[in-house]
Amino acid sequence: GSQTPIGPTAWLNLTDAEWIGGDALVIAGRDLDGSTRQLFSLSWPQGRLSRITNDMDEYGDVSVSADGQIVEALRTSIVSDLWMAPVTGAGAPRQLTRESGSRQIVSALQTAQDGSIVYLARAGGGVAIWAAGQDGSAPRQITAEGVLVVNFQLIPGGRGVVLSALGEDKVPHLWRVDLDGGNLTQITKGTGEIMVADSDLSPDGRSVLYRRAEALGELWKAPVAGGEPSRVPDIRNAAPFSPDGRFLAGMTSREIGGRNVNVWIILPIEGGASIAQFNPPPRSTFPRWAPDSAALTYVDEAEGVTSIMRWAFASGKTQTLLQFPEARIRDFEWSPDGKEILFLATMEQSQNLWKFTVATGKTTPLTDFRMGQIFGFKWAQDGKSVSFAQGEVHREVVLIRGVK
Repeated sequence: GSQTPIGPTAWLNLTDAEWIGGDALVIAGRDLDGSTRQLFSLSWPQGRLSRITNDMDEYGDVSVSADGQIVEALRTSIVSDLWMAPVTGAGAPRQLTRESGSRQIVSALQTAQDGSIVYLARAGGGVAIWAAGQDGSAPRQITAEGVLVVNFQLIPGGRGVVLSALGEDKVPHLWRVDLDGGNLTQITKGTGEIMVADSDLSPDGRSVLYRRAEALGELWKAPVAGGEPSRVPDIRNAAPFSPDGRFLAGMTSREIGGRNVNVWIILPIEGGASIAQFNPPPRSTFPRWAPDSAALTYVDEAEGVTSIMRWAFASGKTQTLLQFPEARIRDFEWSPDGKEILFLATMEQSQNLWKFTVATGKTTPLTDFRMGQIFGFKWAQDGKSVSFAQGEVHREVVLIRGVK
């Protein structure tokens, strides 16, 4: 049958739509003006949109009572702060900020060449890029009030930031800006473009990967300095560029044994056919490049135990780098010198960071939180410390009456 749009068609995300009576919907979504997912009512068939909630918490898991008088939703609030931990064992982790709450969530942090921490936090109803000293001092806002930054990537050599953000047209585009907030330059100008992840900038800082709103299954590459973009063929999702800048790793569909399956492929950056493919285990996560650009490393889970694995695409061989039965590995990152791995592990009610030394096989805990979550972590460029955002997630069920 035919499809009929109801109300606004542009949302950052939509997670719930429940009928309240036969003439309205209750929606949980993030509109183009909001930094968090809120509740809305949408009349049918008129398509009039009204806001039910208006705060800095997140709402979802919506249900409506049989008589349509009560809306129930799960409200989530997050408190997070910046921390720094030495990786040499010299000293305990230090909390750098103490004022972050539901209105100032720290996330998506990276470390600049001068040691400063660059991160996302809310500002003026939007989400902005901020920078602070290595000790969390002198925080400064890089992008303007009201701008909604989705993600960002530092340009190598301290030359600025590439970001996905919504501008005045309320459409996401790619931009470039200096670390002092100057020289804001628009990179893409289509109907909606967003970086695939926060690590999709080439090692030389000249190219960025992104998706277009009208073709989410396609991957595109644009020059950061400006110029004509080009499509990267045969890839739906991509890992970052290889450290040496020669390859791209991506996911695509291939026919194996008479059925279509998702496989990882290696493509030359200058174009052409894939040079290798790998059918990953069913419970593996999307990979990260090994420092030598000769392999992909990923987290795999088998019989309840998570491991960090290495697939060398020239030989096709897989190798277990680390098996960690003590807790479940969620994410990891190679050190700048390629000798160690920083990984995030979940155990019961807490998440903590660990260091794994590849040459010796030794694992060392860097944090010892009894509660809470870690929302992002990053090596310092000198490899001597790690910065991370840590906090707690609070959830409660709320009942709302009189929506109609």
